[in-house]
Amino acid sequence: MRTGVLLEIEEVLFDTLPLRTTALQQALDAEGVTLGARSIALAHTGLPAVVALSHLPAITALDETGRDLVLHRATDLGSAAIAQGAATLHTAVAGAIETLASEFPIAVVTRGTRADALQLLEMAGLEVYISTIRSLATMRERDQHEAWASARAALHVDRAVALAPAPLLAGARAAGLQVIRAGGTHGGTPVPPATTVAAMDPAQVISLF
Repeated sequence: MRTGVLLEIEEVLFDTLPLRTTALQQALDAEGVTLGARSIALAHTGLPAVVALSHLPAITALDETGRDLVLHRATDLGSAAIAQGAATLHTAVAGAIETLASEFPIAVVTRGTRADALQLLEMAGLEVYISTIRSLATMRERDQHEAWASARAALHVDRAVALAPAPLLAGARAAGLQVIRAGGTHGGTPVPPATTVAAMDPAQVISLF
């Protein structure tokens, strides 16, 4: 049976949380909502900005137009930061991606825009290993399975594994995927998401079925 691998790359392959946090903070500031970076980072970890924003109580001061402006501004600021090289590749994962791609077609499902994901991959020289990219940047949690399902369909596989931070796994499961949580804790110690990717190998993927 043909097997595919689907990866969420923000915070997993690339260290993007700092720039996404700053972008959302600046976008909120522009609309008169002042929040600390820690609060924003906690809301944004593992989630796209549209969902992170809904988890911040302070945004009740904004109407729908104000929230849309914040999201558009945060997207633009994040894209600009990526273009300037603000997101770095976790060095441990490049070899793992190459190894996985030698055995399975790989799709990227990203919390950022498709253009951001492509730029990140190109800057790291990883775009040659990726068959397709799907974005769930504008999707609420109830709709995120659509992006995972679309990515799987584009790979033309019989079965697939999704690797993503915990907040995104429900959508992947709803799309009929086996899942691997990126990050988490081990013995009470936080495990970086990149460590999960670096440890992946084809045998681990196949063992899930």
